[in-house]
Amino acid sequence: MKNKRARWVLIILSLLLVVSMLLPYLAYAAEDEGPQLSSDAAYLYNTGTGEELYGKNEDKQFAIHNLSMLMTTYILIKDIKDGKVSVKDKAKISEKSWRAPAPRMFLEVGRKVPVQKLLEGLTIAAGNDAAITTAEYLSGSTDKFVKRMNKEAKKLGMKNTEFHTPNGSNQDMSTAKDLFILAKVLTDKYPQYQDYFTQSKMKYDTRPGKTVILKKQNNFINDNPHSTGLKSGWGNHQYHLVASVNKNGMKFIAVTLNASTPSKRSTDIYNLLIYGYNQYQVINIAREGEKYTDFSVYKSTTPGPSTVAYKDNVSVVTRVGVPQEELELDYEGHSYILGGTKAGDELGTVNIYHAGKLLTKAPVVATESFERVKGFHAALDSIALVFRQIFDFVSNAHH
Repeated sequence: MKNKRARWVLIILSLLLVVSMLLPYLAYAAEDEGPQLSSDAAYLYNTGTGEELYGKNEDKQFAIHNLSMLMTTYILIKDIKDGKVSVKDKAKISEKSWRAPAPRMFLEVGRKVPVQKLLEGLTIAAGNDAAITTAEYLSGSTDKFVKRMNKEAKKLGMKNTEFHTPNGSNQDMSTAKDLFILAKVLTDKYPQYQDYFTQSKMKYDTRPGKTVILKKQNNFINDNPHSTGLKSGWGNHQYHLVASVNKNGMKFIAVTLNASTPSKRSTDIYNLLIYGYNQYQVINIAREGEKYTDFSVYKSTTPGPSTVAYKDNVSVVTRVGVPQEELELDYEGHSYILGGTKAGDELGTVNIYHAGKLLTKAPVVATESFERVKGFHAALDSIALVFRQIFDFVSNAHH
């Protein structure tokens, strides 16, 4: 009897031990299933590392309503950057624009609006009248502009997208992944226009003596200190969001489509981003001005060696659990300082790798200025420098 009881105790203890060993893996597997979202579709991408992190119905088409304005905005920014139009140009406001439904930036028929205000009207006020005026100004009519929207979508690889209006409708269709593609182009290719997406309000003189203040109706962008912009959308009691963030060097683009309420949309986007944040860590490499190494000095009245320092704060983003010891630092550039170099001049870069993948390039600079030397001393240094360059070449060849 005692032997039987002891055997059962041993079996139970063994099972408990096995379960305890499996718990971390089970927890990881549960976490890896992704966040719990109420939105019908979602997509999360780490733009800093180039990793796709999560997708839910990311290739399924949904009506995107006024998210169509993202493409209208993209085309306007593209034409400004390409020099086809200027922010100082003025577009005439048609009756069709004036009759556009809310939200509006209150354009008055017959008047002219600066292109810069149209860009603000698209990104801040989400004005239907701004989108229609932009379309008419760039293409002559909304029909011609819609053709261009679909053409640009194909060029970008948005395979499951079709536009019918410049401002959005129930017929305008896209996917979470296609909208990510558009958002990534806007953030990567046109970073100088980021401020338009993050501003919370704008002023517009609708006519002489009358100024309106229009506020962005996007709580996520307005309230999140890490937000770098883009757009919310809504229609038929469905709520969407395309958001970009940069938190301590961790950069993500997140898309959610078809939440049933604005609050659920906000909850979903935060849960999606928390899921992303929890998979990465920031490793601090050096502070601005921190010493990298000492370099020899040639052809200068100031003798060496001299300290070379990091130009900026340096950090990298890796998956959680990667130890700093696994990072590889590889210097590229001059391994010496010449007379005539000034404090702050860049001498080279420290390339930081993990598992063979380049994570970042960190410039290093001189920390003092060096006056050139002439005559016999310069000639001697020239000879010494030749031998130094031969030595560096041989050393690099062996690496």
